[in-house]
Amino acid sequence: ATSSDPKISYIELWADRTPLLQKIVFEGENLQREIELTSQLHQYSTGPNRENFNQYDQIIKNVVSKLNQEFSEQDYPPSNHLDPNLVKAMAYVESKVGQYQALSGNYPAFPDVIQIADPRNPAIHTLNNDGWVDPTTGQKAEEYTWTSKHITIMDYEGKAKVTTVADSIYWGAVWLYHKAEAIKEDGSRSWRSWSEAVTRYNGGGDARYSKKVYDIYEKGDWK
Repeated sequence: ATSSDPKISYIELWADRTPLLQKIVFEGENLQREIELTSQLHQYSTGPNRENFNQYDQIIKNVVSKLNQEFSEQDYPPSNHLDPNLVKAMAYVESKVGQYQALSGNYPAFPDVIQIADPRNPAIHTLNNDGWVDPTTGQKAEEYTWTSKHITIMDYEGKAKVTTVADSIYWGAVWLYHKAEAIKEDGSRSWRSWSEAVTRYNGGGDARYSKKVYDIYEKGDWK
């Protein structure tokens, strides 16, 4: 809707659900304005032992916003950006957002809140293309990925590692984006749904993984 004042325009957005609205771009002959709109992260209830599951919200928002911007500027960008609330739900399922008390000798929940760097799993080895062979399959951990120049084997050359919560969120989200990516024969790419990407992120270790994540994501709380 446009007001009587030619300098003012109003936009009304209608939806039958609560959408994630991340960006609006206005373009004109003498105007290009970009408004970043970041949803508030769902505030989870305090845990039974007074755990605070919201303490890394700003890290999650910052990291996901940065990655969304990067992918939106590439060729063949995804039509739907990654919702930071989905990443937070995954962090809860993976590690109770870093507060799960792992048994002695097991991989710890903190600082790898999204459990991307667990050396027993292929993800971190695939990101770094470090030659690791999966003992369950006997196959080297490697996958192809799209780049602006060519299709190539993914290789972050050892940069993918976790020493902080921010590292965990970043590489976990990079891996999730990779799991959403579908490379086409013509060298372009398309994108799977985020629900399918979540399932592929888990790699089949838990048949109910995606349901657990989406139950929390859609409710906005762990309860």
